Amino acid sequence: MPPVGHTRLGVGSKDPGSFDRLTRHHHDVWLMFDMLGGSWVRWHGVSTQIAKATSSHRIAMITLGVTRVSDRRKLSPGSLASGKADSIYLSYSSQANAADVPVWIRPMQEMNGYWMSYCAFNANGTHRGASYSTGNYKKAFRRIAIIMRGGTRAEINAALHAAGLRQLQAPLPVAGIPPSGLVAMVWNPQGAGAPNVRGNQPHDYWPGTRYVDYVGDDLYDQGFRAYWKGMQPLYNYGKPFILGEWAPWGIDDPTFVSQVFNWVKTHPRTAALVYYDYSSTFSLGNKPRALKAYRTLAARTRFQTTA
Repeated sequence: MPPVGHTRLGVGSKDPGSFDRLTRHHHDVWLMFDMLGGSWVRWHGVSTQIAKATSSHRIAMITLGVTRVSDRRKLSPGSLASGKADSIYLSYSSQANAADVPVWIRPMQEMNGYWMSYCAFNANGTHRGASYSTGNYKKAFRRIAIIMRGGTRAEINAALHAAGLRQLQAPLPVAGIPPSGLVAMVWNPQGAGAPNVRGNQPHDYWPGTRYVDYVGDDLYDQGFRAYWKGMQPLYNYGKPFILGEWAPWGIDDPTFVSQVFNWVKTHPRTAALVYYDYSSTFSLGNKPRALKAYRTLAARTRFQTTA
């Protein structure tokens, strides 16, 4: 968490330093995207990313998808819940806890969006099947949280049993993974389902309070409209809140930027605002009015923090 009365600025970018220079402000949180498996396990990609973030005085917020980088094979929530990817998560947990610095893990984000392979619904509103049910998503998230937080083999298996899940399906020494106590789990839906049908709303995917440290939302300004209505229900979960991704989508809209920064005034549990800067569509470099607003508002005392 940031100091009391403060909110961290963050950015998703290949070069956060460049974004710092553009906006004239340091960004404490670095949003990163990793694949599940393949060379990312073999070459300890998670620990490399955490080290890069730490060296630039940032917290790594690592988004873990469910596609294996080695063969592009989709892993359903049901297969994750049953332990099919345990060896991968054990590797990532070992790397994250060994770093002994704050690490935010954001698994299976925007789960209520049909474009994500772990959504329970297709774009036309039809169900994807039992392996993709919201129930299996919740079980998968719980399993990931338990493993990522670390512990002895017995402790992890006991936590899995208490959650109604199978014991570890991959080898782990008795000593397990010494927990740093600094690995935090981010549950990050969209404010509304896409498709916006019954059963595909954020609460349908809620894994339970003990498995979530931060609740997030992704908010984009499309055609000078953003889905603000979805923010308050997510804030109401009572957890520290973050905007996991936000940006004007291909438009120069300083009003939206102002609205995002002003949200924090009435929502003091907002821990971070993480700007999405991974493509020119969202770049502030080609949005002069939005950039000016960002520079001015980020200068408020509330946002002066250092990871």
